[in-house]
Amino acid sequence: MDSLNLELGACWAFASIGAVEGIYKIKTGKLVSFSEQELVDCVNGCRASNMRPAYDYIRDHGIKTEQQYPYSGAPSKCNIGPNLVKISGYASIPQGAGNLIQALNHQPVSVGLDAESTGFTYYSGGIYNGRCSTNLNHAVTVIGYGTDNASGKGYWLIKNSWGEQWGEKGYMRLLRDESVCPITLDCTYPVM
Repeated sequence: MDSLNLELGACWAFASIGAVEGIYKIKTGKLVSFSEQELVDCVNGCRASNMRPAYDYIRDHGIKTEQQYPYSGAPSKCNIGPNLVKISGYASIPQGAGNLIQALNHQPVSVGLDAESTGFTYYSGGIYNGRCSTNLNHAVTVIGYGTDNASGKGYWLIKNSWGEQWGEKGYMRLLRDESVCPITLDCTYPVM
């Protein structure tokens, strides 16, 4: 795991940036890495947060690239603009798997979930089916969904911020069952 991100508590910045990078790629055809560090420095430091303040910042000020404003793992002085891209706002998704699927058919979505549940931290592969509570203490980017051919089980495909050594090279297949792990309690996506 990326110990800097675990200590820093910047998952909200990574989840927000992941969704912005996704919609930017969809709209422009260009895959660009944007700066999580700018959000950490200019929005909420290292305190846990939801993604709404990050989206508000990107709407109002734009965001630099990762190359222009690299991730350091510690908060520093905010360096606003000029920035590459702005969003026009964000939208919240009503609770429910069907609503998340509908949004994912168009773009990645940032979600809050319980990462302190048994096994989440130690996930190394397969479809994770550990129980999660409704205590939202972590943020990830949901980038898709699918069904495992062998088991027939549906899953969410999530991108986590803990580095490529975690999970399936930084990704997780999470059982698509709200009664096991509710991830549709706090879902937002950027509008561009």
